[in-house]
Amino acid sequence: DWYRPRARALKSMVFSTLSAPVEGMGRLCDIPENRKRAEVEFLMNIPRDGTFDAGELRLASRRGFLKGYIDLLVEHGGRWWVVDWKTNVPPGRETAEAYDQNCLDGIMVYHHYQLQYELYLLALCRTLSAGSGKPVDWNNQIGGAVYMFVRGTRAGDNRGVFTSKP
Repeated sequence: DWYRPRARALKSMVFSTLSAPVEGMGRLCDIPENRKRAEVEFLMNIPRDGTFDAGELRLASRRGFLKGYIDLLVEHGGRWWVVDWKTNVPPGRETAEAYDQNCLDGIMVYHHYQLQYELYLLALCRTLSAGSGKPVDWNNQIGGAVYMFVRGTRAGDNRGVFTSKP
């Protein structure tokens, strides 16, 4: 008996997430399948040693490669978007209403997700540049990053949806 209610809840969560409006892109469920790529692997060259400051986080990089996976790439209206699924539960605030913009801003900062999406966007730009042989036109080819907090999304509402374009 535990399966049916959980399956219904999961289907509802997926429907809500895919039906939530994303500013500048629309709803994911309206984007044709041939404009989406799931679980996109990237391998990015780190050409030199250096440091990177991300707020209270200080990182040292070494020459080599960075490998990762982007949950979803979407091409819409000639622009590419990086989409990431998140299942975070705000501390002490476990209702969908808790996923307002202030809460999402806090989660993004606390977990250093800005660093994550900047690396994803850099990997995307390098891949697009390598494929075309010319630099990416940031303003016209890149839409930005979208973080879908799946426990907080609702169909027809942008609650639980974080977007940014650095």
